[in-house]
Amino acid sequence: MRPRRKIAPPSALGWTAALLTLAACSGPPIKEATQVVPAPAGAPATGPAAGFVPDTKPRPKVNWVEVVVPKGTALSLSMLDRLSSSASKAGDQFRARVTRGIEAGGRMAIPEGSNVQGQVMEATAAKSVRVGKGGSLVLAFTWIGTPTGATAGIAARVSKLGAEGRKAPGALTQGPSGSALTALKRGTEAVLEPESSIVIILEEPLHIKVKAEGGSS
Repeated sequence: MRPRRKIAPPSALGWTAALLTLAACSGPPIKEATQVVPAPAGAPATGPAAGFVPDTKPRPKVNWVEVVVPKGTALSLSMLDRLSSSASKAGDQFRARVTRGIEAGGRMAIPEGSNVQGQVMEATAAKSVRVGKGGSLVLAFTWIGTPTGATAGIAARVSKLGAEGRKAPGALTQGPSGSALTALKRGTEAVLEPESSIVIILEEPLHIKVKAEGGSS
């Protein structure tokens, strides 16, 4: 018969380890770590931390007010296209730009930089030096558009060739009514180069819309 093995009682150190293990198991559960995914490079920041403050200011109301530019008003223009009595023909369109703003009714009715469009009514090439005369152009001015987006039809004729401080087409003369521009020399073509300055005069009142912020229509 084998002798029984005696089991030694646990030591104080062993009891202490067991108690610590039990306390660890019965403590509050460990929270899982949340993975933070960085935003892609170049993505716009959003939320309060982004510092974006929306613009809540009301925009001013814009009304269109009609003004009338009187008959007889002179408009200073600078040509944008080239016209020639030998190359141009009836029906050709051309453009010019307003070089000095015009006020009417206490408002800027025709700002500087407005575009004017016209049409060649007649183009007569020059005759020979022996038998003929210089070439001539008859022009009509029919349309105007402002930088604000307003457009209107116009009726105007050439009043003067040239303007102070700008290139004048000195080789031309105009008829009594301003309807025809004719070359001064026989056998020479009538030519209007880009940047040539002319003055036109309104033959009818011009009705055009003007933007008036916060004003009444």
